[in-house]
Amino acid sequence: MTFSEQLKATIADLHLLSHPFYQAWTRGELSQQELQHYAAQYQPFVEAFPRYVSGLHSRCDNAEARTMILENLMDEEGTTGRSAPHPQLWQDFMDGLGSHKAQQFGQAALAARDTYLDVCRSSYEGGLCALYAYEYQTPEISKTKIEGLKSFYGIETPEALAFFKVHETADVYHSATCEKLIDAIPADRQAEALMAARKAAQTLWDFLSEVHGDKGCAMAESTAA
Repeated sequence: MTFSEQLKATIADLHLLSHPFYQAWTRGELSQQELQHYAAQYQPFVEAFPRYVSGLHSRCDNAEARTMILENLMDEEGTTGRSAPHPQLWQDFMDGLGSHKAQQFGQAALAARDTYLDVCRSSYEGGLCALYAYEYQTPEISKTKIEGLKSFYGIETPEALAFFKVHETADVYHSATCEKLIDAIPADRQAEALMAARKAAQTLWDFLSEVHGDKGCAMAESTAA
């Protein structure tokens, strides 16, 4: 078993598509207001994603690996020409959904952002595995979200779906790149890296749990000016 395979096995019970929130999404059981609330609460995590990658890049002392990570960062910032900056794509999704910027954020929403910032700035191995814990799931999650948005919520415009369309394909490449780097992590650094990946996966799971249980805020955010 490669180390990247071991990593995926370590966090398999936290795969986001098995979370009740995403399960409800795929069945069309969420209200429009719940989706709007989710989109607004997730915005800080998406907006900070280039900083996660930048933090990882700064911790990497291998020139070839830094080049691979830099390409990921350039994709996030929209400087490769393949898409607009990813935070802007998320805003386009929010606009298509009728969601507005949140006036306040839940504890788990901010914890997800802060955990990723901390992990990616703390060590190269831990940051790499934390990013992989997210990115290897993203293509399948994005495909599932698109299907649900089209089938149940009438969200079909290219602009509103662009964030997910981009990640349906881009993170196939990004996660494959990460796998090569992860499989090269020395044995004496692997235990720490697995802990970082588990911590990162848990914080995203906790965010979805918070959003799924946060019924009271959904209507207020959907009608905010």
